[in-house]
Amino acid sequence: MINTFVFSNNFNLSSYFFKILSYYIKKEYKESTKQIIINIKNDNFKKLIEYFNPEKITYESVLFYTKESEPLKEITKSDYFILLFDNITDLLNELNNLKQRDLEILNNFVNSKNFKKQNKYAANEVENLIKTIEQDNFDSEKFIYYNTNLEELINSLALIYFKKSLFIVDSNINTNSNNLININLFRTLFIPINIINELIDLEESEFIEFFNEFSLNYLIPNNTSLSKNNFIEFLVNLIINNILKYWVIFYTGNKKEVKAYLITKGKTVLDASYKIHTDIGRNFISALVCNINNLNDSKFPPFESYGKNYIVKDHDYLSIKTNS
Repeated sequence: MINTFVFSNNFNLSSYFFKILSYYIKKEYKESTKQIIINIKNDNFKKLIEYFNPEKITYESVLFYTKESEPLKEITKSDYFILLFDNITDLLNELNNLKQRDLEILNNFVNSKNFKKQNKYAANEVENLIKTIEQDNFDSEKFIYYNTNLEELINSLALIYFKKSLFIVDSNINTNSNNLININLFRTLFIPINIINELIDLEESEFIEFFNEFSLNYLIPNNTSLSKNNFIEFLVNLIINNILKYWVIFYTGNKKEVKAYLITKGKTVLDASYKIHTDIGRNFISALVCNINNLNDSKFPPFESYGKNYIVKDHDYLSIKTNS
């Protein structure tokens, strides 16, 4: 489960966000709603379920939750966070504040006695991270790299600007020329939350009429037929897919149970074995691996045997061999 903290200085935006999530899971929205769990579903897991027709299905999930007090504390302890903004100016100001906060923490860390005593992180590696933040010299791939290879450092120092995150601006635009926005575009979405909050309550015909009137077509793919359900489904999946950029999903299964697991990108099959069960990790010998992307016509693709250093890929199916 990915614990995802959602926060906005505008309480209404947070409420509207959870209203959208409630509609997606077909649950009546209440203003007291502070958390919602959404199961992660995809075509590959569906293929695996159809293949085994198991007695039990266990999904991985995203837990969205919000708290009004101590947002910085919640951000640092969460797996992922989403910040909601009324406008671009508020986003820019907050990004700058978070950036300066992280730079101060990192510079203090590099110059501390504790850093000089430790041998876990090379000085040049942390200095490169500082330069990357100072110069805004990062893109999606570099951001994911640091959040996988320096994840422990980011969490231990409670860094925020460089933590797994998504920024949503309540705005009916999808591009912006500002440099800082462009740097963060891979983790920024422009979604008119206020407008969508109003549209959700309309009947289907009225929804389509006002959807077109507000020119919201850019929010859905060209080949998607317009309906309220399709639109909300696409919107929530867009948010979840942004969250999943930093994780891979893998599976185990048989006729008794088919199960999905999440693990941070770049982790090994040994790490995945510990995720399945501590005893399986301790007694790991090897792993038989195939990718469910290649499961066609109810036939498993060929398995390949790997040792503990194999890097788990999205939609891998694992069968672990142990010495017990």
